[in-house]
Amino acid sequence: MQEQDNTALAIKPDGSVQALAREHGINSYTRIAYYNFTSGRAYWKNTQAYWEKVRI
Repeated sequence: MQEQDNTALAIKPDGSVQALAREHGINSYTRIAYYNFTSGRAYWKNTQAYWEKVRI
């Protein structure tokens, strides 16, 4: 279970900040077994360089 309380922000070229969206709630997850993750792993492999830049 995960609680979230987030505000998505946009930083404008002039340096000002604008709130775009608000997320508040609880997420729950269910562990699954025996799922074929092949397509997901291929996606991550093919987009790894992009996501490295995003995390900076």
